[in-house]
Amino acid sequence: GATHARAAAAEEEDFEALAAAHEAASPAGWAVYPAVTARRLARNFGIRGGVDLALSCDLPEASGMSSSSAVVIATFLCLSARNRLSAQLRARLPTAEALCHYLGCVENGQDCGHELPGDAGVGTFGGSEDHTAILLSRRAELRVYAFCPTALEATLPSPPSLTWLIAVSGATARKGAERLAEYNNAALLARAAAAAATAPGTEGVASGLDARCPGAGGGCLRAGGPAGSAGVKRRCSQPPPT
Repeated sequence: GATHARAAAAEEEDFEALAAAHEAASPAGWAVYPAVTARRLARNFGIRGGVDLALSCDLPEASGMSSSSAVVIATFLCLSARNRLSAQLRARLPTAEALCHYLGCVENGQDCGHELPGDAGVGTFGGSEDHTAILLSRRAELRVYAFCPTALEATLPSPPSLTWLIAVSGATARKGAERLAEYNNAALLARAAAAAATAPGTEGVASGLDARCPGAGGGCLRAGGPAGSAGVKRRCSQPPPT
């Protein structure tokens, strides 16, 4: 069935104080996603107009099918249209890949360059893969993307004889709730493993490895301490891809 949410933007002049209050009182459950999106757009683009959203979904709950990212994107599209952000978005996020990168930062709370500072996000250390797949997929095509920064690497025709089957195991894992720590630890370890795989040696994985984005000045996440430790989150100071 459909659910309802109100994504309200800031009305007060002292937005920083209002944003801090919203951040401290973020709603629980799925409603955190539209709330976080509205707060981030108010912080970055100064939006003032809110919207009423009716959301309906037939995907299994907490199944890893990207429904949380879909809610972030839907809220963004509604608030962007309501506040007529097209010109600002083109100026600050000039490509579709840059927009996908930004939406990933909306969800995970990281800075998107110095001009689009972040906040707490929803608490997960995810990237922009889901947002890119949702917004940039095309019928009958296979697309290969690199991330951090987001960039299209190849486009291939999908053979018409090939049928894609997407299955759900039935297991539930709420990454923004009881599975948050495990999800974030897996994200940190994956980043550390990727960095170690391309480094001259692998000793950094055991002693603490600083996994960096290639952007100016910036590491996204730091996997510190012994292998398997949760590490700590760091800001991503990488500017959005152009």
